[in-house]
Amino acid sequence: MTTEELELWLEFERLEGPLGPERDDLHSVQTSATVANMFRRQGSPTINPVDFVPDWSGERKEARTNRNIEAWMNFGKRMTEEGNRG
Repeated sequence: MTTEELELWLEFERLEGPLGPERDDLHSVQTSATVANMFRRQGSPTINPVDFVPDWSGERKEARTNRNIEAWMNFGKRMTEEGNRG
């Protein structure tokens, strides 16, 4: 492959989105989010496809951890409220 051809492919990828395995990840993300939203509890927030994108760098780990803590605290609060009603 010549340098010119490589530059053309890089420009194509910049315009059309990732090629190869990265695009496969995006297809899997769309499918995963669709299935998760089909089975989510009524009234719960819609799951965003971005939530399924692999975080290879670990940049979203802290945000995800905080979101998980918040979700568990809300779960505990709901369980306590339901226990007080019964």
